[in-house]
Amino acid sequence: KGELGIIFASLDRELKRDQSINVSGYIQQSLVSSMGNKYSDVSDLGVKQALFYVLVGATMPSSLVEVSFISNPKEEKLLATDSYRQSLARSVAAGIHKYFTSQSLQHVALDDQENVRSKVQTQPVNYSRSIEVR
Repeated sequence: KGELGIIFASLDRELKRDQSINVSGYIQQSLVSSMGNKYSDVSDLGVKQALFYVLVGATMPSSLVEVSFISNPKEEKLLATDSYRQSLARSVAAGIHKYFTSQSLQHVALDDQENVRSKVQTQPVNYSRSIEVR
């Protein structure tokens, strides 16, 4: 890469970082507000930045979401229920939906913007467990 290539790569990384912070903020806000209405003791631990290995190389805005801690006995019991997991999934999906609907479509990294408009509709989240928690 030449000097210009390095500059473009740096700008691309900064844009992706900014977009990732934005999507993470929408997800966090959605989780705290919706889960706080249904469950007591919901804490807003905020959005943190770090270079998470699982997100390295992503070419789109990305976020790692921690929704509960199995080291917390109360949260561990909640995680064992379908209704809690469904509420979490819906909250995350609502945050992602709000991110995309708040963005100008010129910032969405897809070729067919009409296709994006049709896919940004909220769909029900179906989740079922395949293992039993003891």
